[in-house]
Amino acid sequence: MRKLTQEKNLSLLADYPEFVAKLSLLILTGLSIFNALNKIVEDYHQSLSKHKLKRPLYEELNITCHKIRNGMYEAYAYEEFGRRTGISCYIKFSSLLISGLNRGNKDFNRHLSDEVTSSLLEHKAFILQQGSKASTKLILPMMIIFTVILVIVIIPAFFSMSIQ
Repeated sequence: MRKLTQEKNLSLLADYPEFVAKLSLLILTGLSIFNALNKIVEDYHQSLSKHKLKRPLYEELNITCHKIRNGMYEAYAYEEFGRRTGISCYIKFSSLLISGLNRGNKDFNRHLSDEVTSSLLEHKAFILQQGSKASTKLILPMMIIFTVILVIVIIPAFFSMSIQ
């Protein structure tokens, strides 16, 4: 169960920069927050019919859009979305969406652009961290291969020395 939750959280973190960039682009083109989210969910459903790969972020967004369509107040639905994911970047993002609803577009677009930039930087750091973990896991297999190569080279050399 813990591994499943960890995989879900990694998937949520990996999808965050792409999601924020898409949402920012759609909002800057003139769509409202809800319509932009709805468009992202529709695109996900189209790709889901082709690839059959469920992604936790878009499933959570689908739940959020469904609740708003059924009459839930948008701000409450966005707050609940942040709580359901349980990851700090999504909680921060949901509060950004709520403030965008309450204050309007005055500073919202600038804050959203800042969030896109920071999410890309955080994603870069995350990828570097995952790369260092992968390289650490490869040290033992590399040492085993190195030992095998040494044995393959040294044993014939040793036998050739003992024959002369």
